[in-house]
Amino acid sequence: MVVPYLNVEARWEDAPDQGLLGEKGGRGFPYCTIMNADGEVIWEVRPESADVFSKAVANANKLAGFQAKVAKNPEDKVAAASAALLDAIGRQQRQEPDLDDLVEHTKVEGVDKEILAAFEAWREEKAMMKALRRPSSSYEFFKNTPPKNAEGLIGAYFYLQVAMGAVDEEDAKTAKDVFARAQKIIESDEAIAKRLARFVEQVEKKMKEIDG
Repeated sequence: MVVPYLNVEARWEDAPDQGLLGEKGGRGFPYCTIMNADGEVIWEVRPESADVFSKAVANANKLAGFQAKVAKNPEDKVAAASAALLDAIGRQQRQEPDLDDLVEHTKVEGVDKEILAAFEAWREEKAMMKALRRPSSSYEFFKNTPPKNAEGLIGAYFYLQVAMGAVDEEDAKTAKDVFARAQKIIESDEAIAKRLARFVEQVEKKMKEIDG
């Protein structure tokens, strides 16, 4: 059962639950979490769409199940590895565990392939996030290690950034390729389209430098 709760950091003198954002590990707004019955955050999600949120709830339930197995049998290596990997994937603003330790968990025989694939996608997204600082770094990242799982808001934004960097490098082929990839993601999701509308306009204007 999911019980929705909206906390507003209003800073009113008699407002309830002020400071809850920081207490739960959040560092900025919006901060959407899924907590267990003990009030512990077990998953964080960017609520981009109903599908994204539903997937997060399903993953949180899966994580809780593995955590329960570990609590019952601490020697269950598959459950422990699965819980560790899912826990990492479900972190956005909370402190992340050590990557080397997580990689060791991927080597445990018996971990579900879907969890391993989700972890690799999470690692890739983290690397993309670092590259998003500048169009030049996004372009360099794309040319050196083309992402396999760029999707959603982050994927669309990443490809737009790469397009900007490609134009600066006079790489028309890459600019057109990644801009088409961004458009495909954006056209499939109305919320992402609205969120990135202004940036798309900027990129389209930039693209004219190679068209003309």
